[in-house]
Amino acid sequence: MLELCHRLDRETSGALLFAKSRRALIRAHDAFKLGGTEKIYNALLCGRLKNDQTVENKLAKNKIVGGERRVVQATEDGKVARSAFSILESFAIATLCDVQIYTGRMHQIRVHAADLGHALAGDNKYGEKSDNQKFKQLGLRRIFLHARYLRLAETEEFPAIEANVPMAKELEQFLATLRAQN
Repeated sequence: MLELCHRLDRETSGALLFAKSRRALIRAHDAFKLGGTEKIYNALLCGRLKNDQTVENKLAKNKIVGGERRVVQATEDGKVARSAFSILESFAIATLCDVQIYTGRMHQIRVHAADLGHALAGDNKYGEKSDNQKFKQLGLRRIFLHARYLRLAETEEFPAIEANVPMAKELEQFLATLRAQN
């Protein structure tokens, strides 16, 4: 048996956790549900974020045309979501951040980045078409989001699990392009 313990958005690269037994799967699900995980992503935001930011609000799923799901901020019926954005590097047209998420809501980082006024580079759902065209002209072919670190805390039955995943080559190459333009 090999079961996927969590999901990443379609174009997101990085750490995925699989369980080899039913007990391990339940342990992982409990850790994700109860906050026994640490998750950090690399994200490239459009524009220049001036300082580190934390976003906490309630998010709710909303269906739109064609049945495609989109997440919106909600006041009462949403679930709390919290993300901390830490600046790693600034470029003329973008900011590379570490994003630690404390909850695991659908499209959480994408929505929170857009809430900051700095959608993720290449995000066609929550970003601006004009921004994404600039990034596409520079060679970005996908959303710039990478799950770089995942940790599940130790339990009585299981040791801690930790995964560090190097950034996808295509994203590293895109950063090199941005650095050359600075």
